[in-house]
Amino acid sequence: MNEPPKLIKQQLCDAIARALGVPRDPLGPGSKEHLWFLQAIAKALDLSDEGGKHDLVQRILGRLGQPWDGSCISTGDTVTGIAFERI
Repeated sequence: MNEPPKLIKQQLCDAIARALGVPRDPLGPGSKEHLWFLQAIAKALDLSDEGGKHDLVQRILGRLGQPWDGSCISTGDTVTGIAFERI
């Protein structure tokens, strides 16, 4: 599966924010999500919000019964749109 473009990743993040009632994350340069957004998702799912982005997304996906694999990891301590599709 190819990485979704920034617009699609933003739409995925917006849908997650609406579904979980967390603040919207305007993605940064390079389609980079903010740590606080992943922490808010974790809290909304009654998970610990401690750790880095990869740790958080791995726990979030585990809670949702979705796989965490290499397609979820991006350079620069970010996660891919694929990971957000799984959320």
